[in-house]
Order: sequence, then structure tokens, then C-alpha cells
Amino acid sequence: MEASKVYRLLDGRVEEKRGSDEKNGFKIYHIQWEETLDEEGGFRVFSIGQPSNMPTKCVLLLGVTGAGKTTLVSGVLNNFLGVSFEDPFRLQVKEETGREKTQSQTDFITVYTIYYKEGMKHKYNLVLIDSPGLEDTRAAEQPRDIRSQFEEFITSDLGVDNLHCVGLVAKATTNRDLKSEKAVLEEIISLLGEAVPEITHIFATFACDQPLVEAVVRNAGVQYKSMFQFDNGMLYSPINASSDKELAFWSYRWDKMREHYDAMFGALANALPLSLELIRERKYFNTCKKNLKTQIENLATSVTEMEINKNAYNKYEQQRVTNKDWKQTKRVALQNNQQAVNCNTCQQTCEILRYVNNEVQEDHDSDIGHTLAPIIGAVTTPLGAIAAVGGAILGTLLSRKKKKQQVPHTLSNAVCGENGCSHNLQEHALESMKLQTNIDEDMKKLYEEAVSKTEDAKSKIIQAQEEILSCSTTISHTTVELLSHSKKVEKLTKKSFLSTDDINSQLRSEISQSEVNIIPQATKYIAILTKAMGTLASHSAEEVLGKHELVKEMLLEDYEEFFK
Repeated sequence: MEASKVYRLLDGRVEEKRGSDEKNGFKIYHIQWEETLDEEGGFRVFSIGQPSNMPTKCVLLLGVTGAGKTTLVSGVLNNFLGVSFEDPFRLQVKEETGREKTQSQTDFITVYTIYYKEGMKHKYNLVLIDSPGLEDTRAAEQPRDIRSQFEEFITSDLGVDNLHCVGLVAKATTNRDLKSEKAVLEEIISLLGEAVPEITHIFATFACDQPLVEAVVRNAGVQYKSMFQFDNGMLYSPINASSDKELAFWSYRWDKMREHYDAMFGALANALPLSLELIRERKYFNTCKKNLKTQIENLATSVTEMEINKNAYNKYEQQRVTNKDWKQTKRVALQNNQQAVNCNTCQQTCEILRYVNNEVQEDHDSDIGHTLAPIIGAVTTPLGAIAAVGGAILGTLLSRKKKKQQVPHTLSNAVCGENGCSHNLQEHALESMKLQTNIDEDMKKLYEEAVSKTEDAKSKIIQAQEEILSCSTTISHTTVELLSHSKKVEKLTKKSFLSTDDINSQLRSEISQSEVNIIPQATKYIAILTKAMGTLASHSAEEVLGKHELVKEMLLEDYEEFFK
């Protein structure tokens, strides 16, 4: 095995099958594939080798469960890689690869890719697309749409550009009708076009005698180009023959099998490709249209919410203004030679002082009066002039009152600290009037509610503005992508696809099923996008993609007032 050509072509990436022995005259090996799994899309891709610049030939296999598709894939691999009758090994596709990753592997499209390597007999990359069995035993529980699944595959990043062969796989001895095969083939034709019969071939499996299936296919009215007979029973039959005559018989059957595989490989080499670009462009267009509908709904929802919150903001702002005077402060004259230390910022009285025999006393702490006495003696002006002395006198007064606090180095920068006042003493005044506050509790409640509601509405307005900008950016990109794919479909089909009016009509119809409150806004934006697409109608598919800013600008013009 180590010295074989096949081993070198596969870069040694093979492993012996568990339990394999040489009782049939050879060992069984599995290829160690590189695996990519798309569980959401419903397909998995196995590949070996490095991508090459050689042409790629793609074969789609269709057939009921039990038709021998997996064995056929093994036969293709053995023959494509040049395994001979005399080789002491055979290659075999490992069944249910990755089963532990998902419980629905039999529902997957499985793709096998062999990249060309110098030394291979056939000078192209080979891709086998193995579809799920058409009559899987779980079909009633989990109905399968192979058309949609195949479409999903070819439009994915793992998809292929062209298809060269559709192989209807059926046992050579079958005499039943081909209802399932015919139905799915019609689905494939509806997806790929009327050229499908030109690349359709019958792959008759286990064909050691004249196949019956060809007549069945003709009677079923299935159109096809040719039939290949694959005697795959030979792949793993014992070669330790008891006589030269028996060995010659097995060798003859192997050679006949090889002839049909070589004929198929030759047909593939000369097959004209059926381009899948049109399917991709149609799929991309429909995906863009679906996304655009959702994005328009999102934009309309954001704008509708913006209007609701703007109205709420205006309502509660008016409520705030109406009730802003819930706190009334008035000045009340003091008696008995009292003076008040009033904070101009808080609009409250922080201290009340009284004068007895030319000395100042504080209502709650007589020590403070002794602090101010020498200061009063130095002032010859009336008591009202004390207010003009400023922050230094008040600073001395109040700092001495608080014996346990450190006196600030600069009294003018000291903080009051009385009655919760946190303002600088420079913002205070000594007056013969105290400040008295009256609170209307009902007005206060309405005011505080309005403040809270306006803040909440403002926050939601800002959020809606961000969402509107984001939606408009996304919509503008999706719109030009939609138009670009539409133009590519027209170019590929050489006929008109969908006019902007058609797109407008389809979007309006789909939007009509949305939430009632967003329909007016959504309809307005559809009209704007229709106008934008009309403006871009003369541009090519490539030029359109660079015009998303124009579309965004047209969208933003409509709700520019929301950002004022």
C-alpha cells in the first residue's frame, strides 16, 4: 500500500477500515477527508487535495434509498484514482461520517471533492453531489424538499459554479415505475432549466446482465442522454480465485466495469457546463427582497416609535413647565435683632443669628456669638452692613462654630455645610430676612413624574434615532444589491426580469400583512426606494453597488425633522 500510486496521489491520507482483513484478497481503506459541515443549510462537504486551476466537473446523483448511490460513489473514487483489480486494497466511502454530530445526517446533501494532482489519469477536479435518498423511511415524518436543499447548497459559499451531469441512480434489475425519480427530476428542471435532460444520464448499478431499468426509464417518459452500467458488485468481491479460469472471469468483469467508468469520465471531460449562476442570482435577488421587506418594517417601526416618544416628550415637557413652581420661596422679616445667613444658590436659610447687647448669638449654639463679638465691635456701620463684609466674616463665624472641624486656610473658599448646604461661603449673604419655602405636594408629584417621563422619552428618542440611521444604512445597501442581482438576471436571460414597479407592487403586497400601525410609514419608504431604483435604472449591475449613499440620502430626507 505504501508504495502504490493511489497512496501517493492521496498524500497518504488514508486509514485502514476497522475490522478489515485480507480474507477477500485485499484490505479496505477509508479516505481521511477534510470536512466542512453546514448543519443549518443541510449539507456537508468532504474534500481531499489542494485546490487546483484545472477544470472542475460536477455530478449530481439522484436516487431512492437502496439504489446503490453510496457504493457508486465508492466505485467512482476507486476508478477515478486508478485502483486496479490486482491492487491489494480497495477504497470505500465511510457510511454515516460524522453521525455523532447530528441525528439527521441521512437528510444531508453530501459532497465529495477530489482536487486534481499531477499523475492522475483524468485532468480535472471531480465533485460528486450525493442527494438524500428520495424514499427515506422517515420521509413521512420529515418531508424533504431536495430542490430547495440543492438551491441552498449552490448559493452557499461551498456551492459550485456549474453542473455537468445529473445521474439518475437505479438498480439495473428494477422493474418498478420511477415516480419519485421523475418527480424530483422535474423539480430540478424547474430550477435549472430545460437543458437538464441534455446532461442527464442513467447510472444502472449492480449491472452484470442486460439492464431492465432502461426500458422502465423510457416507459416513464424520463428524458436522458445515455446510460452507464456499473457492475459495482465487483468492487469488493473476493479475488482469491480457486483456479485461473475463475480468476480470469473476475478480471473480465472488473475490466467491463472499468470500461463503463472510463466512458463516464470521458463524457464528463467533454460535457458542456450548465451554469448555475442564474440560479444563484435569482436566489440572491429573492433573499434581498425578503430582507428588504423586513428592514423596511424595522425602519417603519423605529420611525413610528420615534413619533410616539416625541409626542410623549412634548406632553411631559409641558407638564414639567406647568408644575415647575411646585416649590415657592419667600422672604420673611426677622424680629429681635435676628440676622439670617442665606445661601443664594440653595435659596435657603443656613443659619439664624441674633444680637443681644451688641453681641451676636446663634439660636442653637451660644459660643458662636462670642466669636463674632469682636468683629461687630470693629464695625461702625449699621448692622445691615455686616452683609457687605463678605465670605471672610461668615467663614470665621461658621468655622469657629464647628470646633471639631479644621478651619480652611482660605476662608473665602470654605464650604457652608449647614442644613445640607454644600456651597461656598462666597455664595452666602447676611440678611435681616429669612427664606421660607412652601411645597405644593401635588404639583411636586406631577413635576417629578414629568421629569422622569421626559428623560425616558428622550432616551428612547435617541435610541430610535440610532436605529433609524442603522436601518437606513442597511436598507440602502440591500436596495442596490437587489437592483444589481435583478440586472444580472436580465443579462443572463437576455430578457426583462422585474421592473421597479413590479418590485414596488410585490413589497407593498407583503407589507400589507404587517402590523397595521407601521403600514403607512412602510408604504412611504417603498415609494422612496422605488424612486431611487428608477434613478439608478441606467447604471450597470456593478455601478449600482456603489450608489448606496444616494439611496440613504433619499431615505433620510423624509424624516430629517426627527433629528432636529
